Amino acid sequence: MTKLPWIFLCGSLRAVALQAQVEQLATSGDGQTLLFHSHFRLQSETDLGSQGKIYRWQDGQWTRLAAAQDVSFAISPPDVLSPFLSTDGAVIGWQINVGCTLCQIVVVPPLSSDVSGISLPPAFPRGTLRMSANGRYFTADSYPFSGAKYLDAVTGAIADIPVDVFARPVTRNPANDGTALLLITASNDPDQSNAPGTLSLWRPGSDPQPIYSETRVLDPAIAANGERVAFEAVVEGGPEDDQRTLIVVDTHTGERLSIASMPPSDYRATRESFAKPVWDANGAQLVYRSFDDRARPAAISLWDAATGTSRVVLTNSEGFANAVIGGDGTIVWAVTGANRLLRLDLVTGVTDEILPPLGSGGVDGDGVPGLAVLIRGAGFTQAQTAFDGDLQLPVVGAAPEGLWVQIPWEYASIPRAVHKVLIRSENNPTGYPLDSADPNLLCRLL
Repeated sequence: MTKLPWIFLCGSLRAVALQAQVEQLATSGDGQTLLFHSHFRLQSETDLGSQGKIYRWQDGQWTRLAAAQDVSFAISPPDVLSPFLSTDGAVIGWQINVGCTLCQIVVVPPLSSDVSGISLPPAFPRGTLRMSANGRYFTADSYPFSGAKYLDAVTGAIADIPVDVFARPVTRNPANDGTALLLITASNDPDQSNAPGTLSLWRPGSDPQPIYSETRVLDPAIAANGERVAFEAVVEGGPEDDQRTLIVVDTHTGERLSIASMPPSDYRATRESFAKPVWDANGAQLVYRSFDDRARPAAISLWDAATGTSRVVLTNSEGFANAVIGGDGTIVWAVTGANRLLRLDLVTGVTDEILPPLGSGGVDGDGVPGLAVLIRGAGFTQAQTAFDGDLQLPVVGAAPEGLWVQIPWEYASIPRAVHKVLIRSENNPTGYPLDSADPNLLCRLL
């Protein structure tokens, strides 16, 4: 028999879980419009590869808003990412990673943005743009050429923000009243590796007002009305080293509340937030990921400021990648670990599946004609079909670890060649295929 080795060209595997390919959610005030970033593509978009894209879901229809340049190789690939929109949906935008092949000489700012629905002054920078929910206040930079700037789009006033130009990842999120949430760190320690940063509130013409500096903080979020701030506190050293706790601070009274904690474990290899908190517009409800006793993101929880209590609103065996809540607090969007997109109406309690599971993974081992190979990943189902061009390949079965597909006996007489395999889901209303190096194929058979 001719052995046909499979080459893994399908996304990437993390140490403990697959990376979600429906991510970076943003929604309107009423939750009726959703933006997200993905490397998937609509099956009708034959002109696109696996570059990053921004899509919009509205009234049951899908629209592509942006797609990054498709390049074969780049140290920093071009991308469009982190979409945002105002509460009324009138102002919409996203970040742009310009990308580069060599990245040895920086001649232009590597980060930019695209914004519609409002006109920003030409002199205002475009890098790592942040916007208040009402679409009035902005912060941005032109790193590494100048520091961060603040803009009141109504008056046109621009001010310097008192944070170091090299302080990244960036926290300078404006609220609807013009207050900006800043994380002020030492210039040589932007990741708070040696000392916690100071979480502060700031407005032009005043000094930053510290609200928290006891531990390192991750993913700080300010409510649109500026009344509450949520963040994940990370203990450094001592008997509770690396303990993670979701904390809410009342910006008027300074009161602090511990909302939820991760199970005790060693999380030092993870530099991002587990909870990923997101506020509604009034700071009345906070949606966040909650975890079981094995540190798995098993649920989406909702904290209510009026009662001071949390409740689980969504659970799924696939786990959750992230979630977002509409400004009026009635709609929650969430993505599972298998890229299943869910929309929960908190008023009626009804959960709609907008995208079915979309597995992504690699092939396990070598393929031999007549035998089955495991396309390892998450989100595969028995209802999916596999194609090599126009030839449908037998699906042996779906398992928790992936999808088993048979290699046809006829391949034994075919000269060594490249075979493109596509996994389809007929019940997928949006027509998204699985992620891969080429969006029309899951893996290559050599």
